Amino acid sequence: MAQFANLVPTEVGRSLLTAYSELCEEEGVKPNTGFFEMLEDMRAETLPEGVLDLSGRLFLGKKGISPALKLAANKFEEVTLLNLSQNYIEGQDLRNIMELISDLPGLTALDLSKNPITDEVVPTLSNLIDELQLTGINLEETFMSDD
Repeated sequence: MAQFANLVPTEVGRSLLTAYSELCEEEGVKPNTGFFEMLEDMRAETLPEGVLDLSGRLFLGKKGISPALKLAANKFEEVTLLNLSQNYIEGQDLRNIMELISDLPGLTALDLSKNPITDEVVPTLSNLIDELQLTGINLEETFMSDD
């Protein structure tokens, strides 16, 4: 956490930053600055309108998603929309992420747009939709066929 020493987080933010840093260390990835800044500003362990935006604007990438999703599963029970767009998620990555997503019981919508996923993930997505009873999934600008 030394590289973020100049930040002055809220009490809740400090708790979330510590938890996130520990999860990143366990995964062997560097904490993401954008996600760190999002956490530091939090005044409570709640998300605006239940939306967890882990889109490419944070530059998490497929390896950095895991600690963020683990934190979400432990701290944000009210996640209803998860945005994972533009994170270079591919078939095997999605299978790994699916297990973490299943720990978000309130999830109703998932955005996977602008990821290089192909038709090979259809069974994985089908299982995910059934298991979580998702009502919405965004697959725009992926490599999946329109069939």
